[in-house]
Amino acid sequence: MANLTTVTRPYARAVLEIARSTDTVEHWSQMLQFLSMVVQNPVVDKFVRNLAVASEKKAEFINTIDGKILNSAGKNLIKILAHYKRLLIIPELARLYEAMREELEHERTVELFIARETASQELELLRNEIAKDLKVKLTVEQYFEPGLIGGGKLVIGDRVLESSIRGNLKALYEHLTQ
Repeated sequence: MANLTTVTRPYARAVLEIARSTDTVEHWSQMLQFLSMVVQNPVVDKFVRNLAVASEKKAEFINTIDGKILNSAGKNLIKILAHYKRLLIIPELARLYEAMREELEHERTVELFIARETASQELELLRNEIAKDLKVKLTVEQYFEPGLIGGGKLVIGDRVLESSIRGNLKALYEHLTQ
C-alpha cells in the first residue's frame, strides 16, 4: 500500500489551489481541522470503516454533521473522498494542507526543545538567525525537556537538529559500540 502522505499530497495540493483561487484559504483550514476532528471521533471512525455501509451514505452522514462549517466545495470534497474510500486520510490532508499553506506564505513553525528556560533575548536571537538562513517568517514554539540535560533540539518540518548533551552522548555511545 502506498504511503499515507504520498496518497494524500495530491488532494492537499488540489484543495490549496481551490482555496487560493477562491480566496478561502483560511476557511478551508477551518473546514479541514473540523473534518479531521470528525473522522477521528471513535463513533465516526467505526462508521467510516464499516464496509457494509455505502460510500454515498458515509459522505451524506459526514456532510450532515457539518454545523454550517462546510461550504459546497467542502461537501464535494467529502463526496469525492468517500467515493474513492479515502475519508480516513482527512487528518493527514489537514496536516499537509497547513504545511503547504505555511510554505506558500513563507511562514514556518519551529519546535525548540531545551533543557532549561531560556532568556527571551537568546530565543529572539536564535529565531532571527534561523529565519535569516531559511528566508522565511518564523514562529518558535518552545518546550522544556529536562531529560536533554543541556543544549537543545530544533525541529524544522521534517528536519531535526540535535545539539543536546543527551543527543551527543547517545551518538558517542552508538559510535563506540559499532
